[in-house]
Formats: sequence, structure tokens, C-alpha cells
Amino acid sequence: MILLATKENVHHKLNNVAKSNSKVKIETLKYFFATENFLFKEVADYIIDSFSYSLGHIDSIENSDLTEINDWFIDNSTQDNFSIYQKVKPAKIIDFSINVPFVEENQPFLIQWEAINYSRAYINGEEVPISNNEYETKISGYQKFQLIVENEHYKAISKPLEIQPVRTPQILEFNASETHIRKDEEVLLTWKTKDSKRSTLFINNKEINTQQKNEHRFIPRSSVICELTVYALNDLQPPVSKTCNIFIVDRVRIIHFRSNKNRILESDKILLSWSAANATKIVLLPLQEDVSGLSQIELSPTKTTTYTLEVSNEVSRERQDCPVIIHSLPKLDNISFPTMPSLVIALPEINLNTTHKNNSIVRQLKNARWYNKLFSLSYGSLISVLRVELKGINKKTSQIFNRSKNE
Repeated sequence: MILLATKENVHHKLNNVAKSNSKVKIETLKYFFATENFLFKEVADYIIDSFSYSLGHIDSIENSDLTEINDWFIDNSTQDNFSIYQKVKPAKIIDFSINVPFVEENQPFLIQWEAINYSRAYINGEEVPISNNEYETKISGYQKFQLIVENEHYKAISKPLEIQPVRTPQILEFNASETHIRKDEEVLLTWKTKDSKRSTLFINNKEINTQQKNEHRFIPRSSVICELTVYALNDLQPPVSKTCNIFIVDRVRIIHFRSNKNRILESDKILLSWSAANATKIVLLPLQEDVSGLSQIELSPTKTTTYTLEVSNEVSRERQDCPVIIHSLPKLDNISFPTMPSLVIALPEINLNTTHKNNSIVRQLKNARWYNKLFSLSYGSLISVLRVELKGINKKTSQIFNRSKNE
């Protein structure tokens, strides 16, 4: 009975809207139709749309899923308190979209919405927080999203949000046959790309026509920067670029390599020094020691050795030798010295009066040549000197005694 009466009522009001061209909107009619008959909003909307379609006011009816509604009517407790029911406004979705112009495959993005008069929200049947009005997710292929917002009495369903992720263009490889070359040497550039509609090669900012190829040969006249740029399948994504530097390198050259001594005694030291041009690595052999950054080194060789300086860079290598001869010292094993004979010198006893006259004689004895030379002579020379000095002492001693007697 309610539906039959409602049908006539709705039919009359819709005709009045069409005939009088009133500003009353069909949405307003839906609202009052729901409140007057205590119907859920989805049910009221579907009924009004059906009548509007039958009268030719609208071209189509929006799909509505009424299977989740067990009863089309609001419960009795709400009907008894009709003044409270009238204060509850229908939930409404204003916007449902994503926050980026395109979505990349397997990359997170945000789904955002704007709605009013709702207390719960669902995306694809999953309840989502409503504090920030956004939902983060990621997809690997085409997917459809639908938003539902509701309050105690009303539910609003969004139009499906269809998203087709795009694939970011990729440069899988971009290599040169050689990155350090000699002058006038040819270079081969090769590359592999994915999910791109075209690519462009730039050499020192000059565009090179690749004609859909994946390689390019050329002879650089100087060091250059090569840049490969690939463009996405759609016009929304920015291009992706990758660079490859090629350097012209001169041959390595040893300016000098020498030792301050070419012949030394065992345990002596030498100083090796060197100078090289265009070298990136310097190794001293046979020590196998990396001396890059040094210009000299001090060594103590124990045997005759030929030192080799090896210098290199990315395009060349050079060596130079420097021999050092070692003279060994003689080995002294089990050396014994002859036993030295005891030397006894008998000196005559001299009893001298300590008068001022013979003080000079005492000084002469103390200053005798044998006294000063005794400890600076070899064994053989010492015997000869002592013989001479003893003769002199005997002579002077006799003179002293003779003078003493005369006095």
C-alpha cells in the first residue's frame, strides 16, 4: 500500500517538476521521499530514478546494489523518534581520485576522497580509516576501486575508479667497449632498454641519430660524455637518462729510474728514485710493492739484485731495470792472538833530596819521552823505545849523582 501510494505521489511531483521547470532538484525529491517513507537512501534513490527514467527525465539509471539491504525500511525505533531521523543527512561522496597523474607498476600511491555526512568508509569492501581521507596501496596491473561511505541511515557509493599502472622506462645496459682509449681509437657504444617507445643518444650534447638501433660506433677526438635518454610509452612520465664517459689517455713513460749507489758493501743502504709520466700505478719489483704516489725508497739489500720499475695506465705499460751489486764482507771465524810475553823493566832507585835545585830534575824525569809514548806504541816499537830511553835515564842518573857528591 505504501509503495502504491508513493508511486502516485512521486509521479505527480515529477510531472510538476518537469512542467513548471521548478528549481527543485530531483536529489531533493529523493531526500524527502526517503524521509517521508522511512526508506534507506539507496532504496529511495533507485525508486525515484526508475520513475524519472520512465517519464523520460533521465537517460539511464545508475546501478545500485540493494542485495546488502535486508529491509528497505528504517526500523521502528527510528520511526518513533522521527525528529531525530530528520536531522541525519544523507552521506555524500564529493571526490574519489588518486594523488598522482599516473601510477607506476608496483609503486605505492595514495587514493584520496572527499565526502560529507559519513562515519565509516570502505574501499573494495575493506574498511579504511577516515582520519586522513586517504588510502595507500600499490598494484601490478589494471585494477578497479570503489568507495562506499555511510552513516547510521544512509550509504553513498562512488563510481568505480579504474587505474591502469604504467611502466617506467628502463635502461638495462649502456656500455662502451673501452672507457680509456688511445687517440684515434674506435669506440663501440651498446645499450638495452625496456618499456620505452624511443631512445636518443647525445655525445657532448650533440644528438646522434640512432634510427632505432641499439649500438653506435665512432672515433672520439677528445674525451667525451655520452648520454642515452629513453622516453616512456605514455607522455606523462619524464624520460630516463644514463651517461658513459670516455677518456683519451696518453701512453705511460718512465723519465728516470736509478740508484744513488750501484756497488755497495754488504749491510750498506741504497736510495732508489724514479719519475714517470701518465702513470696511474707504479710497482717496484721484485719486492712486488705498490709505490704509486712515491718518488724514492731506501733499501738495504743483502745480495746482488736487479730492481725493476713497472709503470702502467689504462692503455699502456712500461718497465725499466736498475742493477745493484753487493760485495760481501770477509767472515772472521776462530781467530786467536799470540800470548804477549811479560815485560819487566828494572829501574834504579833514586833517592833525591827535595831541594829547589833538584826539583827540575824530577820534572825532567816526569816529562821523559818514554813516559808519554809508552801507551801509544806497538809491542815491537815499545821494546826499541824502552832501550833508548833507559840508556838516557842511566846517563842522566849518573850526572845527578855526580852533582850531588860535588855539592
